Amino acid sequence: MQAVEGGIDPSHARALHGAIKDDEDGGWGLGPSSPFMRAAAGRYYVEHMDYGHRFWEVARLENGDTHIMAHHFVMPWTQIRAHTVKGNLVPGHFYVPIDDENCMVWNWVYSFTDEPLSEWTLAYEDTESGNGSVHVDQTTFRSFDNRANNWGLDREAQRTVSFSGVKGINVQDRLVQEAVGPIVDRSRENLGQSDLPLIGLRKKMMEGVALVADEGDPAGVGTSYYELRAFEKVYPAETDWKAETLKLMHPKTSGQ
Repeated sequence: MQAVEGGIDPSHARALHGAIKDDEDGGWGLGPSSPFMRAAAGRYYVEHMDYGHRFWEVARLENGDTHIMAHHFVMPWTQIRAHTVKGNLVPGHFYVPIDDENCMVWNWVYSFTDEPLSEWTLAYEDTESGNGSVHVDQTTFRSFDNRANNWGLDREAQRTVSFSGVKGINVQDRLVQEAVGPIVDRSRENLGQSDLPLIGLRKKMMEGVALVADEGDPAGVGTSYYELRAFEKVYPAETDWKAETLKLMHPKTSGQ
C-alpha cells in the first residue's frame, strides 16, 4: 500500500523528483523548465469508476493557461500515469504483493501512436530512471541503492543538481517508500486536498474487501480499463478541461 500510495500521489513529484537545473538524461529528475515544474500548486479531482478511479491535478501556469495531469488507478495495484517528457507515451507501475511487508514493482511504458519507443526512451527507462541492471540486482530484483547505503544520497548533488540528491526517479521513490518503515501508522496522518487520490485508493480497497467477503466482485475485474490512457497537457485558460481530457483518457468511448 505504501508503494501504491507513493506512486499515485502526483503532489510528491515536484519536491522529490525536482531538479535544480535541466539535465540531458533526466536521471536527476524534472527540470525547472518543464510545464509540470513551472505550474502552481494544483487542485485534485477524483472520480470513482468500475475499475478503480480516475483523477486530475489542475494547475495554473504563469501565463494563465491550465496544466493538467490526468491519471488512473486500476484496482488493486496498477498505476497509469502521464509521461512528463514524451507526450505519446503512457507509463505505469504494477505493485504486486509478495507478503505483508514486501512487493514486486514492475515498471512499464508504451506508445499509443505508431511511433515506436525511441532509443532515448529505452535507455532512460532501463537505466536513467533508476531501473535495469545498473540499479537493480538481476538475480534478486533488489535495488543496489537501499537503506544500507542511504539510497546513494549525494549531498553535493542535493545542493547543486536535484532536491533529493539521489539519482534515478525510481530510486527516489524507493527511498521515500522504504525509509518510513514497512507499515506506516496511518492513524497519525492529517490528510488534505492533495491526498484525494490516496483517499480514493483506500476507499476502493476497503470496498473491495467488503464485496469479496460477501462473495461479490471488487472493482477492476472487468475490461473497462483496457483503453485507458494518462497524459500531461496544457490547455488555454478558457478550455473546458474536463470535457477535453475525458476524450483522451477514454478514447474508445469518447470520454464516457
